[in-house]
Amino acid sequence: MLQLVNQTPFSASLSVFPDTNGVESAYAVVKATFVLIGSNQVLAEPQLPLVAADVFWGDPAKTSLWAAGEFTLPKPATDVLLVGRAVTDWKNTRVLDIHMRVGPVHKVVRVFGNRRWERAGASWRATPPEPFEHMPLRWELAFGGRAPEANGVQPEYESRNPVGRGFAGRR
Repeated sequence: MLQLVNQTPFSASLSVFPDTNGVESAYAVVKATFVLIGSNQVLAEPQLPLVAADVFWGDPAKTSLWAAGEFTLPKPATDVLLVGRAVTDWKNTRVLDIHMRVGPVHKVVRVFGNRRWERAGASWRATPPEPFEHMPLRWELAFGGRAPEANGVQPEYESRNPVGRGFAGRR
């Protein structure tokens, strides 16, 4: 029987999956969880457990991924998942850039306060963002989504974010 002796502070496990040729092979999964404090990454205490399967915020057809399953065939790179909320101490914040850097990967997420679409003559426009102090970082709050089904025709959707909001479609 396979055994894993984990001498790290991280969550770790062994799994057996068939490789690309169908041969059962053992794969080690190691997960390190960090907390971002200012610009410093600190090892989380306690470390989060491994996630066996994808976990969504709600209905998988209508909500975004909360955590990706970590027991899978080999991945070509490391997964980096940003979970949290934008927080500001300035009460009139309407737009805020969140920066995340992990090794050579640097991403910027632009966070807007809530907006609505308003009719402007023959077209539509977004209202200015409302002020916020806390804004969850969720795909459901970003632009995207599906247009309503019309006359039995398959609805259009924003392929970059099908669970978002604000997409009306051309029909």
